Amino acid sequence: MLNGGGGSPLERALWHRNRYLEALEEVDLSGLPTEELAEGVKLIFSTGDLNGLQSARWMSELDSRQAQGELGPQTTIDWLRTHTHCSASAADKQLTLARQLPELLPTVEAVELGQIGFEQALAIAREVKELPEAAQAELLAAAESPKCEPQQLRRLGDQIKHR
Repeated sequence: MLNGGGGSPLERALWHRNRYLEALEEVDLSGLPTEELAEGVKLIFSTGDLNGLQSARWMSELDSRQAQGELGPQTTIDWLRTHTHCSASAADKQLTLARQLPELLPTVEAVELGQIGFEQALAIAREVKELPEAAQAELLAAAESPKCEPQQLRRLGDQIKHR
């Protein structure tokens, strides 16, 4: 597939991903005004956040198939570690979010709108796993603060648990 017009949906996505990366690589960064350079960094980060959400969506489906044994005897975390070269901790965080996507729609929407980052979504997923549903709104409100770090969300989750 040379022009992105054919092949499977995954092949088309790969073609578009490669064109995006090539376009970024071609930019003469030294000639960009600072404001445009800063906007480019924001674009790249937000693209990573959106990729993280898609990864969680795909991982959720993969995990449901693994529950039926389609990947063999290994766990989904083991499969992720082997095939994506991530740590067990990173795989667990991603899978925690993936397994909760339907319950975390406000968090997903906040990432899609650029109100919070993917790391904050991972922290929210970990915290709300053990909290009442109403706690998600409180964690999401805290996450929307530009200065909020994932460890602050973990502390807030602990405080909510002990109320």
